[in-house]
Amino acid sequence: ILLGLCPLASARNAHFLNQNVPGMSVPAAILKRMEDADTRGSGSEEGIKIAREMLTSFRDAFNGAYIMPPFSRHRMAIEVLFPSSEAKATASAKTQLA
Repeated sequence: ILLGLCPLASARNAHFLNQNVPGMSVPAAILKRMEDADTRGSGSEEGIKIAREMLTSFRDAFNGAYIMPPFSRHRMAIEVLFPSSEAKATASAKTQLA
């Protein structure tokens, strides 16, 4: 069984998923966190943090995870797995290999 994670890009994105995607439910506490983060101008960073928390919390309950970044923002998927400094180094290394 795999855990599917969709890092939230903004409060608007969270509300859209909650209201329009069958089978997807975003808890009120997460919606509030995203709204507060958007007010500070850090919605996508908070979405990455929440996805990382979910991955850590449920790590032992699943055989693996897949990350579906919104709007083709592939860097968000990398940042869920690695803190920002590690994500930048990983992206840089991949660019050098290409």
